[in-house]
Amino acid sequence: RQASITNEILEIVGGAEALNG
Repeated sequence: RQASITNEILEIVGGAEALNG
């Protein structure tokens, strides 16, 4: 996949949202 700071942030935020339910 293409390396992108924005994409990395979206993945981190998405993971945090998943943990928070």
